[in-house]
Amino acid sequence: MSGLVSVVIPCRNEVKHIEKTVRAILASYYPNIEILVVDGMSEDGTREVLKKLNSEDPRVRTIDNTKKLTPYAFNL
Repeated sequence: MSGLVSVVIPCRNEVKHIEKTVRAILASYYPNIEILVVDGMSEDGTREVLKKLNSEDPRVRTIDNTKKLTPYAFNL
């Protein structure tokens, strides 16, 4: 079995792109993957898209970045 690969995506207000991005990663051939989307408290519908993706696939997780800044997202 392959080791777990974690893909970390910091984002904020990316409703136009986040679903396509996450689905492209999920479509990869790597068998043991998780996607951690660190959301900077989006206000454009991104969070709703992430909830839908998580309900479809438990490998997708959302982490709240209440500071809304990319460096904090990487540390979370």
